[in-house]
Amino acid sequence: TKKFDIGGGGGGGEALLSAEEKAVAHAVTRMVEEHTTQIGFFYRYGLHMEEFNDAVIPTDWFGSEARAAADDLLWCEAQERRQASQVAA
Repeated sequence: TKKFDIGGGGGGGEALLSAEEKAVAHAVTRMVEEHTTQIGFFYRYGLHMEEFNDAVIPTDWFGSEARAAADDLLWCEAQERRQASQVAA
């Protein structure tokens, strides 16, 4: 309906915004995108590194001793990141 077409031509209404409003909208959009990306990386690599490692490096690529050493190293690194994020918060 025409009631919700504030842009006049389907442009999303950006033509109605001042330069300052466009700058604020851009800044907010970028901040939300960056925060979402960081949370996604933390979720995947910080909280679920073991599952990610299992999916990326099949067990049969390396012997069981090498795999156990890699898992221990990744676990220690994940623990350090968790502790650092708790201290920072």
